[in-house]
Amino acid sequence: MLGKKKQEKTDETPANELDKPQTLAELDAMAREKKEEKVMLEDGDGDGEVDQDKDIDHEVTHSDEISVDTDVKKVSGSQRRLWVLVGIASMLLTFGGTMFYLQLEDGGSVGIGAGGSEVVASDTNEEGENDLLPRGTFAYVATPGSSSYKRHKLDDKSQADIDVGASIGESSTSPALQISSNSLVSATHTGSGVVVKYLDKQKTLFESNINSVSQWILIPDGTKLFALIGSSLYMYDTSSGEGGEVAKAFTPSGTNISLMAYARDGSIRQYAKTSGNLKGSSYNITTGKVTPLEHDVIRLSSMGDFSANSLSPDGSSIIFRANINGNETLQLLSLNSFVLRTVYVADSGNAPSLYKWSEDSNNIAVFESGVSPKISNLKVGTLEKEVLRNGVPSAISLRWSDDKKFLSYIGDNKLHAIEIETKEAQEVLSSIPPNAITGWIQN
Repeated sequence: MLGKKKQEKTDETPANELDKPQTLAELDAMAREKKEEKVMLEDGDGDGEVDQDKDIDHEVTHSDEISVDTDVKKVSGSQRRLWVLVGIASMLLTFGGTMFYLQLEDGGSVGIGAGGSEVVASDTNEEGENDLLPRGTFAYVATPGSSSYKRHKLDDKSQADIDVGASIGESSTSPALQISSNSLVSATHTGSGVVVKYLDKQKTLFESNINSVSQWILIPDGTKLFALIGSSLYMYDTSSGEGGEVAKAFTPSGTNISLMAYARDGSIRQYAKTSGNLKGSSYNITTGKVTPLEHDVIRLSSMGDFSANSLSPDGSSIIFRANINGNETLQLLSLNSFVLRTVYVADSGNAPSLYKWSEDSNNIAVFESGVSPKISNLKVGTLEKEVLRNGVPSAISLRWSDDKKFLSYIGDNKLHAIEIETKEAQEVLSSIPPNAITGWIQN
């Protein structure tokens, strides 16, 4: 019964356009029309109809209030999003210097520095690639007496001559040339100083005391150069050229340092052996703390000397040559346990005259000179020796690519690259002098 009365009441309700399903656009247009009617009625154009339209007028006014409230919310939301973007931009500008370097090393991108200024001016070609920081795998060769090094891209065989700002000298210190991992910075021993070139900026260090520099290192990212003068360690910023002595008595007294290298933990290390005693020290680049080392090592007194290539990149081990009972070997000294062990024995009539750590410290490339010369790959920790190339008459400057896919060496006045997976070798450059310097750049 109640349902019937309700139905009758509904049927009596006059039809209203607003009761029909409408789009938002239609509703908005209708609301504007009703508002115009209201204004006309208030002006006296429809005397008796004003009271009849009060309900409609209320509905239209409420609709307008909802619309205005929605617009305010939209504006507030836009403002919030704007402030979030401003905050993110501020953080990027604050940390831009750090991000800049990371981008360079990972892929050669040019970033924005703190304060919004561009750290490196973008110099792109028609393809949008950056000419300063090309992507790819490059082998490079430099020759003492020249003022540039040749950079060869393996992918397309293209070559470029990169100016280092000075003639590379016949250095009695090691090495004559160092290049940063992103190829932005080079450091060149000229015989009258070390010329550091950072893009177009150039500065000569140690002009007055170059003969007193016994060792020097450009760290891989190219930001700092370290040098040993007497027993003191010096550090210079390669961008500004500013620096000076950072550690007095860095070299332990009574030792002749035969190894100085950079370790991935962010330290400069130096080591020497005095009879059966290992001496050394470590300089932490971040904290400036110097940690001395002195430790007795069994059988060390009968071993050969360390070399510039002895320290593993992770700083955990030292490898060096030694003749044990008439056999030419490689010995591995752990800097954690100070245990010494034989990890490589050369073939009869051969000697491991050259060796080079891979960047991850898991492999060592070895050139055996002698009766049956060859280049081998030693997998550290397994005593597994894999011959990569037989019948190699001569080899200098063994170098791993950072991704460990290639091993380069100079032999027969040519630069060769061995692909580790296939063991295939390709000739990269020809007419290479025997005293040339080689290495890899990967961006």
